[in-house]
Amino acid sequence: MARVKKGVNAHKRHRKIVKLARGFFGQRRKNFRTASPAVKRAWAYAFAGRKNKKREYRRLWIARINAAARMNDISYSRRRAASRSTERCSQRWLSTTQPDSQHFAIQQRRHWLNKYTAGKQCRACMMHVRLFLMSVIQFLRKA
Repeated sequence: MARVKKGVNAHKRHRKIVKLARGFFGQRRKNFRTASPAVKRAWAYAFAGRKNKKREYRRLWIARINAAARMNDISYSRRRAASRSTERCSQRWLSTTQPDSQHFAIQQRRHWLNKYTAGKQCRACMMHVRLFLMSVIQFLRKA
């Protein structure tokens, strides 16, 4: 049986890493030995960057929801408590594009909000709030 040499596979793997290192400075883009750790570090930074991007968007959405809630004399925490089932992205979309509808929704459910924050949480009331807000979001997305 013929001897198996690994040169072809190693060369292919090296070529792949060097190709990923395009745009790097100096030997980092030409030499496998310096390109390999640089590419691995870039992957680590890219992973962290994706997490940071989500974090930044979440902060932005919270700020927008809070601003819209404050316009209706409600704190952010009370606004979120009233509609736990709708995610922040949907609430942010509602608060930025349709502030009047959010005002209407909050006015309709103010007594449920008061019940919830007073410690008299009623599951049926909260279910009504969630269902109502979901229907408002679906209606506005269609329009």
